[in-house]
Amino acid sequence: MNVVTLISTQKFQRYLFLIPLLFLMGSFFNCANAKGNTLSKYPKNQVADSICFLYKNQIRDLPLKEGIDVLDQYIEKSRNEKDRDNLRSYWVETKANFFMDKGYEDTAKEFVQSQIEQLRLIDKTKQECDLLLWLSIHYVHVSNYPKAFEKLVELDKELKKLGYENFPRVNEFIEAYSNVLYYFGDYEKAKSYLDTAVYYPFNSYQNEINIYNNAALICLHQDDDCSANYIQKALDIASSPDILDSTWIGILSGNLGMYYYSKDDLDKAEELFQKDFTYCKHKGEYTSSSFAGIQLAKLKFKQNKFDEGLIYLDQVKEMPPVTKGGNADMMLNYYSALKDYYRADGQYEKALELDDSTDLYWKKVIELKDNSITKKLEEKISTERHLAQIKLLDQQYHQDVLIRNILIAIAFVLICLIAVIYWQNRMKRNREKQVLILKQENTEEKLNNAQHQLLKYINNISEKNRLIEKFNEELESLRTIKSDVDESKKAEIKNQLYEQSLLTDQDWFEFKRLFDNVHPGYYERLENKYPQLTFAE
Repeated sequence: MNVVTLISTQKFQRYLFLIPLLFLMGSFFNCANAKGNTLSKYPKNQVADSICFLYKNQIRDLPLKEGIDVLDQYIEKSRNEKDRDNLRSYWVETKANFFMDKGYEDTAKEFVQSQIEQLRLIDKTKQECDLLLWLSIHYVHVSNYPKAFEKLVELDKELKKLGYENFPRVNEFIEAYSNVLYYFGDYEKAKSYLDTAVYYPFNSYQNEINIYNNAALICLHQDDDCSANYIQKALDIASSPDILDSTWIGILSGNLGMYYYSKDDLDKAEELFQKDFTYCKHKGEYTSSSFAGIQLAKLKFKQNKFDEGLIYLDQVKEMPPVTKGGNADMMLNYYSALKDYYRADGQYEKALELDDSTDLYWKKVIELKDNSITKKLEEKISTERHLAQIKLLDQQYHQDVLIRNILIAIAFVLICLIAVIYWQNRMKRNREKQVLILKQENTEEKLNNAQHQLLKYINNISEKNRLIEKFNEELESLRTIKSDVDESKKAEIKNQLYEQSLLTDQDWFEFKRLFDNVHPGYYERLENKYPQLTFAE
């Protein structure tokens, strides 16, 4: 594993590839770490464990189409489950793992991404975060750090909205994110995230070990002795009675042994290297075991125990990492140790013969390191450019949404304003209509009153005329009577006749007023048309 060439710490440059190996061995949240979830220290997830058990025993070995049909039924059923949080995301991850087991990696990623988009539409943030974490960890495992970084940044954004404390797998996120940040050389930011991990529960012992491992990486880069404390914590976890993971014990012992070796505590270093060499060899972890064997040989040479050191080198020689020669750093360490033995033993010709091999692998290590640095730099620039584009698009999207909302608000205000104006105009028209109706009613009432008064006045005049005619007739009859008539009777009739005269000036003006109310302007039109008419006519 050439990740060793990425580490610039002088003391541990050729051995630190083992520390990132921890992340690759146990961080992925799937059935492999179900054992860790059964321990009392770590939170249990019976739903996830049940799905893992069902998958391993009934679904994993099914043919592709049949397995997809079964998983789709579970996913569809989980859509309506309200009492089991994140059930849908667990089944989606299970189907994605099924695709991965069948060799359909791209299909698995596309499927998970489509589910993320669906969950985002229905505001299922916690389940969305689960699937974003699945994608992120997958990209870390295949060393696609730019894509992993993109998804982790997206996940971090969602977690800040959700709240870290509300996401049970937050330490898996911190584990993956700190690993990617370390890869890109952003040590301070990685450290800031690792510092928060202790405030949240670990999901498994692998997760806890990897958190301490990443913290140790930061310390080593900064030449800080805190790395030994973190490695010791991880080793204590792996060595606890309820775990006893011999592979982890071996690897972590070797890492801690390198620390004591750098401090010239050879007895402590030898004890730890021996654990690494033995445990990892037994578990088939030959890369770690080979490095431990080489370090044991160097330690023995340092103690002038050359024959014992050569025994370790002979054993390492038979292990796959050396026989296959695929790891340049491993071969460089092996040939350097062997050359030290020949030189110490006085076999200078053999030592000189190894110069070419050591030079060859040294150049390869330097080349790999340079290529790796260049690759990391290019990936970082590309990733930052890509994230900047995403941020720009996100800002543009929010700007478009803001503009749209402003336009909608303006349209709403205009509609409300138009509605208010229309309502006011309508109310005004209604008031004017009501006033007109009242005026008409009042006019009609006045006209009716005027007509009634005029008619009454005319009737009154007519009655006067009738009485006058009657009195005239009586008076005329009295004149024709030859006999003497009581003069008092004649006087009475004359007085009545006088009192009932046709029109006084007051009567005339009252009649004119009433008539003018019923027939406005009649007198003016009459006078204009017949100016020769007298007042009496």
